[in-house]
Amino acid sequence: EAPGAEEDRRGEAFVGRAGQLLEQMLAAINLSRDEVYITNVLKCRPPSNRDPKGEEVVACRRFLLRQVQLVEPELIVALGRFAAQVLLDRDEAISRLRGEVHRETVVNAPVLVTYHPAYLLRNPIDKARGWDDLKAEGDAAQAIMVAMRLPNALEILELWVAPAYRRQGRAGLLLGALFADAARLGQTQIRLEVRAGNTAAIATYQSAGFVKDGLRRRYYRDPPDDALLMSCGVSVE
Repeated sequence: EAPGAEEDRRGEAFVGRAGQLLEQMLAAINLSRDEVYITNVLKCRPPSNRDPKGEEVVACRRFLLRQVQLVEPELIVALGRFAAQVLLDRDEAISRLRGEVHRETVVNAPVLVTYHPAYLLRNPIDKARGWDDLKAEGDAAQAIMVAMRLPNALEILELWVAPAYRRQGRAGLLLGALFADAARLGQTQIRLEVRAGNTAAIATYQSAGFVKDGLRRRYYRDPPDDALLMSCGVSVE
C-alpha cells in the first residue's frame, strides 16, 4: 500500500510486528527476506496514514512498473486489498481475490493475493486463511509454527499441522524446538491464545506444560467462540 510512519523514518518496507510476522511466514515456506523483494505501491507516506488517492497511485505507478521490470519476479504476492486492487485493476473485496494466482495483471506478472500481515495481527480468525494462501505456492509442509519475540516472552501466532500428519507428534516436536529457542534467547515465558472449543489443541498445549491464564469472551467471530489464553514458563540457564 504505502509506507507507515516507522517505515518512512527507516526507509525500509515492513518493519515492526507486521514485518516480523511476514518474515516468519516466509521462513515457514523456506524463504528468507533476502530472497524476496518487498516494496510498496506508493513510495511516500500519505498524511495520517490515510488510503492513497487515485492521482497518487498514478504518480507512483511508473516507479512500481519499473521495479517489476528490473526484478523480473516469478510471482508477486499482493498483501492486502489496496495492493491487490492496484495490481489487478479490479475494485473487488479481498475475499473475492485472495487464494488464487491471477494471470491478467497490470504488471505483466502473476499475482497471488492474500491478507496484509497487519490485518492478520488484528484479526486472528483469518490467520489460517492467510497461511493457506502462502502454502498453496510453497512446498508442501507437514507442520508450521510461527512465534513472535516479545521483550520477555515468545508468543505463538500459529501452529498448524497438515491433516495427514496429525496425531503423530508433529506439534509436540515444534513446541519442544520452540522451548529450546526460548531458553537460548533468554525468554522466560511462552504465550498463546486458542479457541476455547478446540479441545484437541488445548490438550496438546497442556501436555507440553501450558496452563490457562484467562478468557476473552466472544473473541472469535466465524464461528463465534471465546479465546483461551495460555502460558508456560521457560527454564533459562
